[in-house]
Amino acid sequence: MYKKSYIFFILIVTFITLTVVWQLKGVTHSSHTETKHFLNQEEKEWLHTLKKPFTVGITNIPNQVILDKNGKATGFSIDLFHSIEKKLDTTFKYVPYTTWDALMSDAKKGKIDIVFAAQKTEDRLHYLDFTDVVLTQQNKIIVQSKNHFITNIDSLKGKKIALVQKSAIFNYIKNKYPDIIVYPYATELKSLQAVASGAVEATISEPVRASYYMNTHNIQNLIVSGDLGYNYKLRIASQSSLPMLNVVLSQAVSNISPQKLQALYLKWGYIKDKERYFDTQTLIYLAIAFGIILPFSIYLYFINRSLEQEIRKRKDAEDKLRQYNKNLQEKIKQEVEKQREQELHMLEQNKLAQMGNMMNMIAHQWKQPLNVLSLLIQTVKYKYKLSKLDDDFIDNFDKNAKKQLREMTKIINDFMHYFRPKDASEFFINDIIEHTISIIKPVFTANDISLVYNNKSTKELTIHNDILGQVIMNILNNAKDALMESHTENKSIRITLLDNNDHAQITIEDNAGGIPKEIIDKIFDPYFSTKKDTGTGLGLYMSKIIIENYSNGSLSVSNTDKGALFRIILS
Repeated sequence: MYKKSYIFFILIVTFITLTVVWQLKGVTHSSHTETKHFLNQEEKEWLHTLKKPFTVGITNIPNQVILDKNGKATGFSIDLFHSIEKKLDTTFKYVPYTTWDALMSDAKKGKIDIVFAAQKTEDRLHYLDFTDVVLTQQNKIIVQSKNHFITNIDSLKGKKIALVQKSAIFNYIKNKYPDIIVYPYATELKSLQAVASGAVEATISEPVRASYYMNTHNIQNLIVSGDLGYNYKLRIASQSSLPMLNVVLSQAVSNISPQKLQALYLKWGYIKDKERYFDTQTLIYLAIAFGIILPFSIYLYFINRSLEQEIRKRKDAEDKLRQYNKNLQEKIKQEVEKQREQELHMLEQNKLAQMGNMMNMIAHQWKQPLNVLSLLIQTVKYKYKLSKLDDDFIDNFDKNAKKQLREMTKIINDFMHYFRPKDASEFFINDIIEHTISIIKPVFTANDISLVYNNKSTKELTIHNDILGQVIMNILNNAKDALMESHTENKSIRITLLDNNDHAQITIEDNAGGIPKEIIDKIFDPYFSTKKDTGTGLGLYMSKIIIENYSNGSLSVSNTDKGALFRIILS
C-alpha cells in the first residue's frame, strides 16, 4: 500500500515540476525574442517624429554621474542611458548642472525633459513621472572618528548635520525629525568637508559617493558610524507634460536584461560582497531540485514514522507539559508572594512617611495648649514672688492646666488610634472621613486652606477596613502641598461623599491649578515624586494598591478647570 502511494506521489510531483520548467522556459524564450520589439506602433511613431533630442539633466553625484574638468560625463547613470539609447534607437542631450538644487529647480520649471535619477516623493509627483527603480542605495551616518557614538537616528537628535539643500533626504529629515539641526549645503562634497572641519557633527551619504569625494579631495578622519534605515530608491524621472516619454523610458528600463544591470552595478561598485544573482537557468535547476528532493524527503519522513514512536512522542510531550505547568504554577505562586511582600514593605514605608507628617501635625496642635501652660506657670511664678498665692488662684491654675493637658492627651490618643492596627470590621465611610478631617484640619486652617466636606450620601455606607483614612490623608496632604506651592488665592479643598448606584463615591478636588499633562499618567507609579527633598513617591502608589487590592474599589485622577480631582469608588 505504501509503495503504490509512494509511486503515485512521485509521478504527481514530477509532472508538476516539468510543467513549471516548461512554463519558465517559455517565459524566458518569449522575453528574449520580444526585447527588440517592446514598443507598440503608436510609441514608435511618437518617438521617431520628434525633431530634437530629449534633454537629460545631470550633476556630479559619484558614482552615478562623474563630471571631469572638460565636462565629460561617466558613471552608472551615463552607462544606463547609453543602453536606453540603444534600446530606443535614439540619442539624448546631456545638460550638466553644478548643484542638485539647480537641476531640480529647472526640472520643476520644465526646462529639461529628464532627470537622470531621483527619488519619487509626493511634491515631485506634481511635475514628474517616474520609471521603476533602477538603483537602490543605502544611507549611512558619517562622522569624525571621535564621534563614533553617533550610531542611529535617535543619537542625531540635538546634533548639527549637513545635508544637500532641497534633496529628498534633506526634506525627509527636516519634516520627520525637527529635533535634528539641519544645515543646508550646495553639494555633498561641501557637506563632507563641513564634517571634517568640525562645523557640523555628521552628514548622511551613500558610502560609494562619500569614498569617491574623500579620495579625490583628501578628506581625512571620517568614518561610517551607523545606518539611518532610510534607503534611496532611484528612478528615472521625466516631465509629467510628456506622459508618453515616461511610458517609453519605463519600457526601455524594464527590457534591460538583469545581467546587464548586474554588470553595471558591479562596474560602479554598487554590489555588496554577500549579494548573489541567479539567472533563469539556475532558477530552473533549483526549482527541479526543490520540486523533487524536498517532497520526496518529506514523504519518506512521514511514512517511516511508526505508531509506537508517535505515542512515545506524545507521552513525552504530555510529561513535559505537566512539568512545565507545575513549574509555572510554582513560579506564579512565588511571584505573587514576592509582590505581596513588596506591597507590605511599601505600605510600611508609606505609613512611616505619614507618621512623620503626623508628628508635624501634633507639634502644630500642641503649640496652643503649651503656650497656655507656659503663661500659667509664669503667672504662678509672678504671684509667688509677690506672696499673693491664694486658694482661688491655685484652684483656677489647676483647672486650666488640666484642661490643656486633657486637650494634648486627646490629640495624642487620636493619632495613636489612627495608626494602631485593627482587626477587620465594618466602619462607616462618613465616620472615617470626618475623623481624618478632624485630625488634619488645624494644620490646613493654619495655612489658610479651606477644607469643606459635603456628605450627599443617603445610605449608611460601610467598609471592612479603616485604612481608607490613610488614603484620604495621603490625597489631602498632596493637595495641601500643591496649594502651598501655587499662587492661588482663596485656597480650598472640597471633599464630597455621594451615592453612585450601588457604590460609594468620594471625590477630593483642589484649586491648585491641576497636574501637568506630562506627569499625570505617572503619579501612581512607585517612587515617582515631584518633591525632590521630602517625597518618598509611595503615597499615591500605595493609595491605589489599598483601594484596588484591599478595598475592592478604584482610584483615578483627572484635571478640572480649577485643579486636580481624585475619585475613589468603593463597592
